[in-house]
Amino acid sequence: MTDTLTTLADACGIADAYHDIWGGHHLTSTYTRQALLTAMHFSPDAVVTNPDKILRELEARAWQQRLPPVVVVRSGEVIRMDLTLS
Repeated sequence: MTDTLTTLADACGIADAYHDIWGGHHLTSTYTRQALLTAMHFSPDAVVTNPDKILRELEARAWQQRLPPVVVVRSGEVIRMDLTLS
């Protein structure tokens, strides 16, 4: 479960470690990951007992994103759009 929690936290932008002001390296604890995910409005119970379900839902949601209604580019700039399947 810890590997899945680490993957879920990474997908949500939570680092697995950080450096403090004095340059010390610290690993992000399981408790901290769970607390941050809960603060991001994920169910506390699901974060603790079933993080793989949340991860699957996030991955599915990423594939179901629609195209933005407007894309602004400068003349001569390469147009890049991420396409997803729904």
